[in-house]
Amino acid sequence: MPVMVTGVDTSAGRHAVRLLAGRGGEVRVFVEVTEDPEEGEALAAGYREMGCKVAHGHLDDEAHVETALEQVHTVMHLLGRPTDDPDAYVERTATVLSGAIGAGCRRLVLLSDLAVTDPGDNVWLQALAEAEEMAEDAPLESVVLRCATMHGTHDALTTAIAAGGLGPDPAGAHWPVAAVDVATTAVLADAERDLDTGLHVVVSLTGPQRMTTADYAAALSTALAAESGDPLPPESGDPLPAESGDPLPDAAVELLSRVVERPEDALGSNGRSLQQGL
Repeated sequence: MPVMVTGVDTSAGRHAVRLLAGRGGEVRVFVEVTEDPEEGEALAAGYREMGCKVAHGHLDDEAHVETALEQVHTVMHLLGRPTDDPDAYVERTATVLSGAIGAGCRRLVLLSDLAVTDPGDNVWLQALAEAEEMAEDAPLESVVLRCATMHGTHDALTTAIAAGGLGPDPAGAHWPVAAVDVATTAVLADAERDLDTGLHVVVSLTGPQRMTTADYAAALSTALAAESGDPLPPESGDPLPAESGDPLPDAAVELLSRVVERPEDALGSNGRSLQQGL
């Protein structure tokens, strides 16, 4: 049975599709319509060249989503970054989940955050907590990947942090994880299909190294410069755009300013370090 991936414009989504396509079997991707039709068409064309079946539309269109999910075993819902609108994320996640139930899908893989257990007033973490609750209550198997702060080359937050978007000497500490490791874990969550369970499984996933947010920002700047060959702008002390000229949301800044420690049962101690690149 096929697997469907959402969030295929993100680093985690792109890596997951490549891994899934490499192992064989039918892979479907849902490319969302954006304000830049050419960008979406180029993304869809690239996935078609990889042999994927492409659905192109809006993730809040339940009928279209359910049609795209017909005969799908696992839905990898890999969208959702702290730069996103929390209300829109919850709406899209609810639609994907409803479509998966209507189409008879067996399993959902949901991307979340380590700090979701203590959302406080953070609207992004509150949105993730609501999505986790929906997944737990749904009549299908679910695997929630609670990830540490994630980075990758196709990620607005990564770029903004590297460019000094948090200002000089930001507070906080994390165990940052590479998007490719998140994608690998998501693919592994789909691999065991013979298990007949109705379980809701939560997996904590981190990178191998604890870093202060200040050191993380510096390491991301070095890594992105190495990838592109162009140095990023120096720190200005003012929030820089995450994308389209919009400043970093307060929820993203608050999350990155936290000290988020590694749970004892977390995976990822042998994962990819930033010294190995993005």
